[in-house]
Amino acid sequence: MPADHSPPADRPALYAIARETLTLCAVCKYCDGFCPVFRQRDAVGGDDGNTPPAFRDADVDWLASLCHGCRACWDACQYAPPHAYAIAVPQTLAAIRQHQQTPLPALRRALLPVSLLLSLLLPLLVLGLIPADVVFSPHTGPGAFYAVLPWAWLTGLAGATLSAAALLTLWRIRIFWRHIGGGRLTTADWKTGLRQGLTLTHLDHPRRRRAHHALTGGFGLCFAATAVATVWHHGFGWIAPYPLLSLPVALGTSGGVLMLLGCAGLLRENRRSAAAVQTPARDQTLLILLALVAASGLALLALRDTAAMGLLLAWHLGLVLVLFLALPLGGLAHAPLRLAAILKATRLDRQRAERSRKEPERAEQARKKPEKDDDGG
Repeated sequence: MPADHSPPADRPALYAIARETLTLCAVCKYCDGFCPVFRQRDAVGGDDGNTPPAFRDADVDWLASLCHGCRACWDACQYAPPHAYAIAVPQTLAAIRQHQQTPLPALRRALLPVSLLLSLLLPLLVLGLIPADVVFSPHTGPGAFYAVLPWAWLTGLAGATLSAAALLTLWRIRIFWRHIGGGRLTTADWKTGLRQGLTLTHLDHPRRRRAHHALTGGFGLCFAATAVATVWHHGFGWIAPYPLLSLPVALGTSGGVLMLLGCAGLLRENRRSAAAVQTPARDQTLLILLALVAASGLALLALRDTAAMGLLLAWHLGLVLVLFLALPLGGLAHAPLRLAAILKATRLDRQRAERSRKEPERAEQARKKPEKDDDGG
């Protein structure tokens, strides 16, 4: 580990440190039982009790995705900095996840400023293509939003961007599943894995877990608001913007507030972490984008009857588009990869449990076999 104990940016050097760290953990075993990272670590080999596991890059990627970043092992580790071994499991595995999410180092370092600059492209296009008296005039009543940005623009841009991001994310999940050797899953594996992933069973940090649930719950409410508005628009011909007490506005408002609370909670917890495992601002692009999307949406709701609505609408949509583009590259890309890692761990847990149940039967059969041989002799 370098003198400042920060993981190297170079991929081979980083994975070498990760393998060394996990090997030392396998020898120490002090944190065994803390979380699936340590419980599943011996599944990669060396489970005879005498030989440390031999970690491949695929094993490192799998265990890094199993890590929920609770930092409990950091607090317990006797070899953490300033010890000469400088073991920092959460910091090292977080760096591995950054490589998984954004493979290009230059883009990873500049993802936040690039995202913010891209979000300004749509407002600039609106200012250049739409007359100023349209952009800066108050618009009220049904269709007010579409007076500034035509419906085809709104749906076309959002639909195309989200579809491209979803396809790329599915492709990455497929590659990752093969990379870590996920194997075939049963219905029980899916049920257990989905429950553990959605409830954050293994995140042993109450404040961080509550912030995660607030963020994901708020995101889900905003998605529900969009779905309801789509049904109202196409099914009943009710055109946005809708009244403040309507179902889409209530869902979107509560979702935006929850998203802001969740982002604030996670950003606060990241700052409160020990200095050696704090998350740099450049690695929190997802949280910042989600917070800006929620804040701009709430501001748009508050000022939708004013002359500021036009530019706010354009910037809010620009932020949403950038968020969609960042899905396969930022923190949201880690959510499906973590679920894939949990599903593999669930399968291995089930298989170990099945072997444990069959072990007494095998032992009994082995005991009876010599008796039969003696009788036959």
